Amino acid sequence: VEFKDDQSRVDFDGDGLSLQASYGIAQRVFVYGDYYARTVEFQNTGIDFDIDTTRLGIGIAGSHDPFTFWGGVNWEQVKVDTGSSESDSGYGIRFSGSVRLHPRAFLYGELGYVDADELTGNDWALGLGIYVVNTTAIFVDYRIQNFSDNDGANTDLEVSDIRIGVNFDLP
Repeated sequence: VEFKDDQSRVDFDGDGLSLQASYGIAQRVFVYGDYYARTVEFQNTGIDFDIDTTRLGIGIAGSHDPFTFWGGVNWEQVKVDTGSSESDSGYGIRFSGSVRLHPRAFLYGELGYVDADELTGNDWALGLGIYVVNTTAIFVDYRIQNFSDNDGANTDLEVSDIRIGVNFDLP
């Protein structure tokens, strides 16, 4: 995990958990949700903090072989816990696309924007997925989130990380 603010760039150790789900409610229309929790540790200090992001939304999908794309609007909450918990919630917009490189491999990208109380920002991700069986893929992606705190302190923060995981396509 890497953090950059207006004055400095610092690398931290951290780990996290990401859960994502979507469910089709009509042809090309679906609801979706994400939960992304990270714990970041200042090296050799014993000090850590948590960043949690929750999303619930509705989207529209389309495809034209070998491309798949979707867009959606969502409610979003960003919670930062550094000993005292602070939470901002608002709306977000998301766009995503993928291209099949091989019957079992795909490249994907995502772009999002959030406007939540005193926090605004954008994020993007680029990744690669490989299906190990027809309904299960392993993936790796690189994600950057940029936040501006609009509470008068004019603090900008960039969080970047690498995610590795498993994607299950449920019937």
